[in-house]
Amino acid sequence: MSFAEIEIYDCRTLRMMLVLRNLPETATILDVKHEVTRKKPGFAVESQSLRLQSTGGKNLSDECKLDTLPKIDGRIQLYVKDLGPQVQWKTVFLLEYIGPLIVYPIFFFRLPFIYEYRFTNQIPTSWIVRLALGCWTLHYLKRVCETLYVHKFSHSTMPLRNLFKNCAYYWGFAAFVGYHVNHPFYTEPKAAVALIGLVGFLLAELGNYSIHAALSNLRPAFALNLSLEI
Repeated sequence: MSFAEIEIYDCRTLRMMLVLRNLPETATILDVKHEVTRKKPGFAVESQSLRLQSTGGKNLSDECKLDTLPKIDGRIQLYVKDLGPQVQWKTVFLLEYIGPLIVYPIFFFRLPFIYEYRFTNQIPTSWIVRLALGCWTLHYLKRVCETLYVHKFSHSTMPLRNLFKNCAYYWGFAAFVGYHVNHPFYTEPKAAVALIGLVGFLLAELGNYSIHAALSNLRPAFALNLSLEI
């Protein structure tokens, strides 16, 4: 068995961090990341981006094997970039979608300090407003279930900072929509319009789920880096 000699450089400073000589050429980039973490505990596996160039290079996939990489004077030169704190994609999705399930009902139940005091805790009696709550809840429950049981993620983590940005978007628009739809002076559409909208909503939800399920089946668990031609 032949072993690869791998030089690891810091993307930012271009200084050599370490040299690895104990990995076989059949090892993968993920193996390299684990070895870097073992020797440099400050670099978590999820926070590493390994590439062949210090700038403008493409991140190497975890499944990429060392024997497929070019060598310089018999050595593989890799540049590592610290991606910073990371969070699981599944965690991000769940927090994005659970938020609207909590925020929207706050306006439906008209908790204090949202609308005028005389409307506090007065639950809307309109069937259209109640239908809107049901559709909203169904939509985000579907998204939560898809995150848990349908989606397969090609990357395990994303930068932690994106969590706050994404949640602000979903939670903020939940408050925006919830405030207006549940407002005491909300003007309802005609019943026929609401029913047509309901049919369209249900068809869209069914179609959306079918596409997610189809894409999930095209990306089996053992081929998360599968490229799909559309």
